[in-house]
Amino acid sequence: MAPRPIKLAILGATGRMGTRVKELAKRGDSGFSIVGRWSGGEGLSAILQLAEVAIDFTPPDATSAIVEACSGTSCALVSGTTGRSAADEAAIVELGEGCAVFVASNMSPVVALLSQLIEHAARALPEFDIEISETHHSGKRDAPSGTAITLGGAASRGREEVLGDVAIRGDGPRSAGDIGFSVRRGGNVIGDHEIAFFGPHEQLTLCHRAQDRDLFAAGALKAATWLVEQSPGVYGMQDLLRQAV
Repeated sequence: MAPRPIKLAILGATGRMGTRVKELAKRGDSGFSIVGRWSGGEGLSAILQLAEVAIDFTPPDATSAIVEACSGTSCALVSGTTGRSAADEAAIVELGEGCAVFVASNMSPVVALLSQLIEHAARALPEFDIEISETHHSGKRDAPSGTAITLGGAASRGREEVLGDVAIRGDGPRSAGDIGFSVRRGGNVIGDHEIAFFGPHEQLTLCHRAQDRDLFAAGALKAATWLVEQSPGVYGMQDLLRQAV
């Protein structure tokens, strides 16, 4: 007998990512049954009461409404929203005290693996300069992207630094130990990220280029399948990777 489909709510259902999640979840072999879609306005609490898990790709200003609606329900939350305020990030952590929450700036397991490689390289190459460049479509709101910041965080962890203390944005000179960020916006680019380590005589470059937005939608659905089996807490793509290894 086939397992019962997981009851899914899609938040930000009319956006780029919400649309792709919807299309993949509608497939007969997806393992999901869509019980509600929300893109703002009323009805969020009622939808989450029906769902076992919600996938959230809303703008960051919807976070407070989502946290409030999730609180007190048994609905797990997978969130790919980036650009949240510190207060909203803290609210997400508090939500994890009562339900399972999965947060990732990028839903690609390969990007999570890239983070591990960057952390290792930054630790092994302490004298190298680090530059992170990213390109997204012209409508991308946060700059640098959440993924770029996550990758920068991996580099700073490798050097036992706080990213906010060493991050430099835009053009201009760099000092030893800085992690530089540069941003481009244009066209329909899904997401390109490049991390370069510059030494005195050689250069190491690690990069990821997304070729289809469905890879993020599939990653979110994979996270949702995993999350419904977890205890309350806040999880991320590295937790999912550890289970897969």
